Amino acid sequence: MRSSYTGWLLALLLGIGILLPEAAQATHVRAGEITTRRLLDGTSLKYEITLTAYYDEIKGRDAARDANQVLFCFGDGIQRQVDRVSIRPFGRGTSINTYRTTYTYQGPGTYSISARIINRNDQTRNINGGQSLEINFFVTTTISVISSLGLNSTPVLLNPPVDSARIGQKYCHNPAAFDIDGDSLSYRIATPQQSNGNDNDATACQSFPVTRYQLPNLVVPPGKTEAGASGATFTVNSRTGDVCWDSPAEAGQYNYAFVIQEWRDGVLIGEITRDVQVIVVDGPNKRPLIDPIADICAEAGTLITQGIRVTDPDGNRVLTEGFGGPFNLTPDRVAYSPPLLPPAFATITPGELVAQASPASSTFNWQTNCGQLRQEPYLITIKATDLPANRAAALNSYQSFQILLIGPRPQNLTAQAVSPTTGGSRAIRLNWAPYACLPPAQPGSTYLPQMLVYRKEGCTSPEPNPCQTGITGGYTKIATLSIATTTYTDTSSSLRRGVSYSYRIVAQYPLP
Repeated sequence: MRSSYTGWLLALLLGIGILLPEAAQATHVRAGEITTRRLLDGTSLKYEITLTAYYDEIKGRDAARDANQVLFCFGDGIQRQVDRVSIRPFGRGTSINTYRTTYTYQGPGTYSISARIINRNDQTRNINGGQSLEINFFVTTTISVISSLGLNSTPVLLNPPVDSARIGQKYCHNPAAFDIDGDSLSYRIATPQQSNGNDNDATACQSFPVTRYQLPNLVVPPGKTEAGASGATFTVNSRTGDVCWDSPAEAGQYNYAFVIQEWRDGVLIGEITRDVQVIVVDGPNKRPLIDPIADICAEAGTLITQGIRVTDPDGNRVLTEGFGGPFNLTPDRVAYSPPLLPPAFATITPGELVAQASPASSTFNWQTNCGQLRQEPYLITIKATDLPANRAAALNSYQSFQILLIGPRPQNLTAQAVSPTTGGSRAIRLNWAPYACLPPAQPGSTYLPQMLVYRKEGCTSPEPNPCQTGITGGYTKIATLSIATTTYTDTSSSLRRGVSYSYRIVAQYPLP
């Protein structure tokens, strides 16, 4: 009996010893994602890889402080522990934790980079029946390592993935994704992931859907929308990235995931999975409302000002914030360095730390310039947060609008009949002002900016729409010139006496 008892005690102690490391590493992760940036250092295959993780500072503060390293898997069979480079407090009992490293790939290909953290925070209702502490946190970003893509970076996600919602009210989240390279983005719903094993196992890099996952709207079916229709919905706008749950039925903590897809010339070149947490509360507070904002089109060099009006049904004070590339601010409102785009940067006035009485009026301001020209419109996300006087959970609303910057028209075009100098009977000399509004040169691009000259018979063409670029119908291109050219003489033999001619010039240059 003595021997048996000793053996049992030893086995028990060993068992406890095996369990202790996992418990000590419980980090109570709320949300996060991985982003990458290609580096210029003599090799085109070196990347800076960043995990941004949001930790629960209420139920897991000590564990969060101990999470100094996270397992990174680079998609080529290599994995390593990566150090935390910063931890910053964030509202709602959360901290923003940044883990960053560099990695050089041995050859071109498509690689899925992942990060694994033990554990999620507990009591997430739609994961493992609420026992989510037992499920590790796993996110993936896929990149195309191809030299022809140049210094391509993944989009950055500028709005934090931690929000509050209220029973019976429509909830929305927008990541405020911005692609510094000007690639187009689309969005789709995904399933949160986990992996097997511990950090030392090869299976730690192999993911699968989290145990017993349900979309948030299916936890208490059928539910109903804010308007009272039967059947709650959970959707994503594939163009803007608005993820909306209409509407929560029961209080609690929920997670979901969605994918941001990166496209260039119609080809998918990357994907980021963002894992998001929303805390649903039951109470009388109603979310603030933002008046709709129309999309904007403007010539580069324009000072854009847009009014923003927020009302709160309960009369609470509100904060108004702006997210998007033009603000050049990280999720915790620190300026990017190097910047996401050339200055000047957008602002919201009064400042976003200024609480205003409802209805609140703010102004979006952005002095644009030619260095900010790009093919894709800029997505601006406005976020309004109420400040309930009764210490109830603050609620948010979002409103997104797009700003399309176009190059300014060439100026001061004049035409004058002149004597031909190279034969022929007729000539028309065109003159215009120098064109200086050009975007930064694109790395690796061999396409040179040009000035195109067009002609048509007659002078009946209406002025083009201010946001229409290129040439209207009926014109024929008669010359392709250097962008620095300011004059051209049309000596075509097709010019006829007594006929009126219209000329247009178009500045053409590659955009990011």
